[in-house]
Amino acid sequence: MKRAARRPAPARHPRAATALARAAVAAAVAVGASCGPAARDGGGALDAGALDGGADGGSACGGSAGWTPTALVGIPPARAAHTATWTGTEMIVFGGRDASGLALGGGGRYHPPTDLWGALGAAAAPGPRELHTAVWTGGEVILWGGRDGPALLGDGARYNPTTDTWTPTATAGAPAPRAYHTAVWTGTQMLVWGGADFAGGLATGARYDPSVDSWAPMAGAGAPPPLDAEAVWTGSEMLVWGSVTADRTQEGGGRYDPTADAWAPMSLAGAPTPRYSHGVAWTGTEMVVWGGLDDALAYLGDGGRYDPAADVWTPLPQADAPSPRARHTTVWTGAAVVVWGGAGIDAASGGGAILGDGAAWSPEADAWTPLPAIGAPLPRWFHTAVWTSCEMVVWGGSMPGSEVLATGGRWVP
Repeated sequence: MKRAARRPAPARHPRAATALARAAVAAAVAVGASCGPAARDGGGALDAGALDGGADGGSACGGSAGWTPTALVGIPPARAAHTATWTGTEMIVFGGRDASGLALGGGGRYHPPTDLWGALGAAAAPGPRELHTAVWTGGEVILWGGRDGPALLGDGARYNPTTDTWTPTATAGAPAPRAYHTAVWTGTQMLVWGGADFAGGLATGARYDPSVDSWAPMAGAGAPPPLDAEAVWTGSEMLVWGSVTADRTQEGGGRYDPTADAWAPMSLAGAPTPRYSHGVAWTGTEMVVWGGLDDALAYLGDGGRYDPAADVWTPLPQADAPSPRARHTTVWTGAAVVVWGGAGIDAASGGGAILGDGAAWSPEADAWTPLPAIGAPLPRWFHTAVWTSCEMVVWGGSMPGSEVLATGGRWVP
């Protein structure tokens, strides 16, 4: 796999697998100065109008293709390292950190069809936090974990957007407090796994059943070592993938079956090189991994696709791929994996930068198509992105220095 050519010079790791203290609130990977591949024209590029599965290139949202800014009225305070969860009708934003590095509580709810923001109910809401997780159950958003300054959190809450109410999650049997963990929704349970505390990486997790407000432990036998991992749900398994060991020099992952409460290994043959702060997406048949940082803190501009049915990895193409980056967002549109933003290598200058560009990869064409630059949101990282069924909504995040954002954009293929 191709790596960034030279090593950037970050102040600290953005992911703390060995010691969470190394990931101070405002510290992450500083912008490096290595060079990356420039965008290229090439054969096999996917028609941009087909990225949402439409046959005529028109917008399923009923408007013009391209970028549109999100509303600036009624917005939550600016933030980064928050969560954004799509409910089917609204994007629910919660938590994060402000420009001074303080964790935030509260958030907002954004309705794309009307371009309107609303407030979240405050009664019984969870406390301020960043680097937590959030999943959508079909009726509630479940938030869990994270950190509030020096305090790691082992609590959470369920938000019902219909009633605009919060319900605390049980703490008995919950995983140990942590941040940088992963969480997926299985259809009946939330699986929380991995992450880190101040002593190092955690190879533990638990299953939360909101119907009875209870936790059950996840098996440890056969689990991968502590990972700087990301996770997806396949419909029957949770797939986790990232770097293993403190120095992040060994790749690894695992497959967890909650019905059997059992782990199985993933093939390493043809797998992407070790990485963290990467992006993942589930296409319905494959897990797609792209970008991130390697053990030398160089930005990566490559990735792979994993087929769990065959236990086989296939590399992603390089032509027209996004420039190397980490802490970007990755969403699945139903027809393409879209990578946007992050910190990495500017394709035009070859220098380090906070990025405001991206590209979409089509599994059918096995090709990347760059996203339009006109009207795109400001460059950012530690932002969020959700897919609504017809457009990608990007919101919040950090710019160079300590500035955090309360702006966003909507991209229609």
